[in-house]
Amino acid sequence: MPAPAEEKYYRDFLAVLDRKWRPAKAAFYALEAASSKFRLKAQLGFGRTDHLADRLGHSEPLVDYLYEHRRPAYFNSASLAGKLADLMAQAASTRMLLAPLYLDGQAVGIVDVREKAGRQAFSEEDVVEISDLLRRFAIELRRIGDVRLGGGVTLSTPAPPAESEPAPLPSAVARTARLVEETLARTPAPNAPTPGGGLSPREAEFVTLYLPTCLRYQEVEVAAVSSFVPGGATVTIAARRPLDPDIARALLESLEKVFAKTAVAFPFSSNPSWRSLCAPPADAPALRRAEIVSIQSSVLDDSPEGVVLFSLLFRPAPSPDAREALRSAHVVFRNVLAGARSEARLTEAYRGLVSKLLEPGLLKRAALKTHSFNVGRMARKLAARIGLAPAVVDQVTVAALLHDVGMRELGYDSLYTRRTLTDEEMALVRQHPRVGAFLVEDVSWPYPVAPLIRHHHERWDGGGYPDGLKGDAIPFGSRVIHLCEAFDALTSPTSYRSVLADHQALDILDSKAGTQFDPDLAPELKRMIEEESG
Repeated sequence: MPAPAEEKYYRDFLAVLDRKWRPAKAAFYALEAASSKFRLKAQLGFGRTDHLADRLGHSEPLVDYLYEHRRPAYFNSASLAGKLADLMAQAASTRMLLAPLYLDGQAVGIVDVREKAGRQAFSEEDVVEISDLLRRFAIELRRIGDVRLGGGVTLSTPAPPAESEPAPLPSAVARTARLVEETLARTPAPNAPTPGGGLSPREAEFVTLYLPTCLRYQEVEVAAVSSFVPGGATVTIAARRPLDPDIARALLESLEKVFAKTAVAFPFSSNPSWRSLCAPPADAPALRRAEIVSIQSSVLDDSPEGVVLFSLLFRPAPSPDAREALRSAHVVFRNVLAGARSEARLTEAYRGLVSKLLEPGLLKRAALKTHSFNVGRMARKLAARIGLAPAVVDQVTVAALLHDVGMRELGYDSLYTRRTLTDEEMALVRQHPRVGAFLVEDVSWPYPVAPLIRHHHERWDGGGYPDGLKGDAIPFGSRVIHLCEAFDALTSPTSYRSVLADHQALDILDSKAGTQFDPDLAPELKRMIEEESG
């Protein structure tokens, strides 16, 4: 049983939400390490008839949804909530906002909010507010828990040894309550750059996406982006193994040499905060300085307000092919941080990153890339049109761009554009969703991509592949991709099929709504295409 002070810690969090939004109901679940389940720590407004669960396992719809999407989400109608619709109905809820609490990349809590005062709709401003609130809550948890990264690099500056007994937990609760009240009182600015030349939220999101992809090259042990501003610095890393403290010292030495070549007036910070994007296996041996062959650091962006550096730690030395691929990807990354803060430039960055997966080495696959970008573009428009949260729109877009990446391993050059295939060749082609999911699952995307790729050929009636999923059991993003891919296959000159006019293709898709395609999505795509064509 949690201590009363601990329970009050979570109750105080909900109390701040109550003062701000006046929700009809709210609940806070926290992860129990022993059981790997989320336990209810505090709630307000729920009654016995609402069937609020005391514990949530990974198979529960709420946990499954957040593990799949990994971002706050809101539903202003049960018809848009998918697998969560039944959960809303149990508590007679018409509006719902969910938000995960992350600590060092691991989901350790879930906040479930129902019905703002006056039945106001939830919005992106609410997502920004609760995300910022939970980040501050995580900072306080880290301060109390003395959380450490890998082999001993401290994530926050440790407090000096106390000469007396430490302050009791309620004082920490009071500090957190003040922090969250200040946060909720601020006017949100979701797309504004962070002060002092730091990374904007969009750029930070791209860093989260990009760094783990560097670990796909077996020579790279650690990838890092370091942001220096007057008075402080942050080092964000992705690593295969826990890090010994001597790795941090070696990286700082490399960063200081490169930093000295910039023209900024403020001094180098030798005591940055450290942020890990992925937790290495706990039983993996710590990476030591002696194992690293070389450290390469370079400038991504520098200005009077701040400096951004990129570093790779190699073991062993990179091959010529890997070095060239990383250099190309580095150019894409540098262009993003050099001023590409608009949606169009972010999309170009995604395109560059996706190109590296679709066209490894020197092979050029024009038909595959054209189809992939067509489907990605259409899926993004459809996902935005039906009101999915921005992070979910990005997730669907990336999965759509990579939906056929598995074909590169299955005889693409001889099979992809052929109009007739033998039974044996067709059986091989049907493996591409599984192979594609396998190729991307080791990349620490900011949201799950592999499940959407694996299931993009499932049918609404259960007759698809590879797993024969049916109806709402198919990930929603996969249903979007399946529909958009079918339209492009019917209308694109690069397709393996005879080209049809848009209205002919739409009639075919409409006739298969409820059998092959989601019956609600097919009409929406038809309306979107018809509106675009005038």
